[in-house]
Amino acid sequence: MTENQKLDLSVLECEKLEAEGGRMIYDFSRSKSWDKGNLYLKRKGLHVPSLKETARLRMQEGINSRVSRRHILTTASILHLNERFFLIKRSPISDYPEQATAFNGGGSECYVSDERARELIKDSRELDAEKLLTNSISTSHFEENPIMQFAFEEEAKTYGEFLRDSQCKVEGLYIKLFPFVKPRPFVRLIKLCKIDNLTSFPSSFDEFVTLSSLDSELYGVR
Repeated sequence: MTENQKLDLSVLECEKLEAEGGRMIYDFSRSKSWDKGNLYLKRKGLHVPSLKETARLRMQEGINSRVSRRHILTTASILHLNERFFLIKRSPISDYPEQATAFNGGGSECYVSDERARELIKDSRELDAEKLLTNSISTSHFEENPIMQFAFEEEAKTYGEFLRDSQCKVEGLYIKLFPFVKPRPFVRLIKLCKIDNLTSFPSSFDEFVTLSSLDSELYGVR
């Protein structure tokens, strides 16, 4: 049996398990590089989760699971445009992991063209950096908050309840931004921080920068 045949069988098995159990199939990469981690997951028939999928996986596995107790990378990013910030669900960093890792690994931001930035803004939510750093978003009203509704979609209400009702009793979520002004628009990957009531920013969104040396876990789901 060839390696490709083994891969095909693995993908088919994932589909079978998902269909029978209604549960998300997942694995995580031990690679410390964004591009190599993406390649590993792709070969297993998995993809990097969105914010919504990460929330769903955490609720599936529970508050004490590895996926809940670790920082998790997602497809979402923050678009920096002059002094404005936009939450986007998917960015060129997710679409082109090899190029993004090589570019970022050289110490550069992941820049996008003005035209591409305008396209990304069409499906985004603008963030108020100063307000979000000093005021948390209450988990009691995720479904009423435009940012949380945009990020977690139909899972917003249930994920808010999951955070609030867990043993960690997370009352609010912060979004940490780093307002560096650059001459060109650029994107930074988001990690969804671990669920922990001992941290300064419980269960926050946090910008992630160094793609060639990951400090968060890279999961794949199906």
